[in-house]
Amino acid sequence: MKSAARAIAIMTSIALLLAVLAACAPSSQSSSSSTTTLTVATVNNSNMVQMEQLTKQVFQKDHPNIKVNFVTLPENDLRSKVTQDVATNAGKFDIATIGSYETPIYNVLIRT
Repeated sequence: MKSAARAIAIMTSIALLLAVLAACAPSSQSSSSSTTTLTVATVNNSNMVQMEQLTKQVFQKDHPNIKVNFVTLPENDLRSKVTQDVATNAGKFDIATIGSYETPIYNVLIRT
């Protein structure tokens, strides 16, 4: 039962990331020669490594004008760097994978 729940969680995470990446994609009116680069901050665990591999295999294959750079960090480093990025509005990361612990914290930072 645990493995089924984990598989569903992994697939949901991947689907959400692909949806976010698609939403960040340039419109079809953009020049076909221009390239957009998205930087994704993520935690260094097997699920996110798999998501990175699938992004390269599936998303970037379907969207050759979008380059996705993954910044993979240990959990505490990710939390610190993303919190600083959001708090200072630095914009270093276009997308960050966060957990339920960080969601209310970043929600407050974004709204202030």
